[in-house]
Order: sequence, then C-alpha cells, then structure tokens
Amino acid sequence: MGGRLRRAAGLYRRALQEQQTDDLSAFQYGYMGLEALEPALAEQMGVSSGVEETKGKCRACGAEFIRRKTMLAGVRAYIMGNNHPSTAGSHRETEWKGINDLRQNQFHSLRDPEDLYADARAVVPAAAHFLHDAICCLSHAHDLEEPTFWLERGARILLRGDSEPAIDDPLEECRPVAGFREVRWTVDREFGYVPEVRFVHNRPGANIHC
Repeated sequence: MGGRLRRAAGLYRRALQEQQTDDLSAFQYGYMGLEALEPALAEQMGVSSGVEETKGKCRACGAEFIRRKTMLAGVRAYIMGNNHPSTAGSHRETEWKGINDLRQNQFHSLRDPEDLYADARAVVPAAAHFLHDAICCLSHAHDLEEPTFWLERGARILLRGDSEPAIDDPLEECRPVAGFREVRWTVDREFGYVPEVRFVHNRPGANIHC
C-alpha cells in the first residue's frame, strides 16, 4: 500500500499545482489520486474494489444474479461517510455525484472541454479534500484529517501608477511594463503563510511608480 500512498500524494501535489492555471487538469490528477487509493479504501470500507454490486432477479425465470458496474466503490463509500458516519449526509452524495459526473464527461469526452471548466472549478476543492483526507486516513495520520478544506486559488493583482518615459505603444501592440518573476508562500510572524510576489520590469530604463 505504501507505493499507492506515495503515488496518490504525488498526484495530490500535481493537482494543487495545476489548479492555479487549469482546473480540468487539476481534477484529472486529483481523480487519478483517488483511483490509486481505491483498493485500500475498498478493503477498509468492506466493499468490492472497482465495482458496484447490486442483486437482481430475472423476471422470466426468477433466477437471482449479481450485477457488477465499474465504479470506484471504495472511494464512493469513503466520500459518502462510511468511515465517519457523523460526516454523512446529502451534501456528501452531492459531492460524489459532482466528482463522478465530471469524471464521466471529461474522461470519456462526453462534453467539450471548454464547457466543463465551470464544473471543474466547483468540483476540484471537493476532489482535493477527499484525496488529502484519504491519504491521511490510510497513513494513520488521523489528526491531519479535516472536516473542512481550504484551497488556495489563483489571484489577480492590479497595479496602478505612472511610467517614465510614458508608454507610447499603439493599443493593439501594448507591451506589459512589469511581470511576475516569482510567486511563493512564505511565513509571516503575524499572519502565518502568505504569498510573496517578486516583480520584474519589462521595460529597461523605465522608472515605474505604482
């Protein structure tokens, strides 16, 4: 199981990286991480790995049968709160449905990618949350599991000021006067982890006042 946990943790990291620029890619990595944990979660939840089993009976002869549908049954049971009944509820069912529906539409190309970005942006936090908690649960690091999950999202920064000499580019050819060199998280004594942004001037010799 150690190999699957390491793979899931790596995919979780990739999901967090990708969600800064592409929610669909972030979801794909997050879902792949959940897939990596399916056998272990299924064993813990007491369900068959990779399939949903339902019993049925033939209408013609009355013979009983078991219908098997491909599904991450272990992941579904974990999300639905089987491991922590106090967290179960209709909201968990809604979250699982959102994750599963987006997986179907994206992985099987049932809808065009540009039509899925709104769904992905809404679903990525839930997928990342459950992947994070499942990794912690299977690693016996239960103190790191959280009932709520905060996902840092991309931000836009607007600079306003003057440039000397003035910008004389035609509007359709206007070049940026500054850009980001580095964006990283750093520790602040008062506020904890905060974003640190470094800018670079794109116009050598210009004196920019923001």
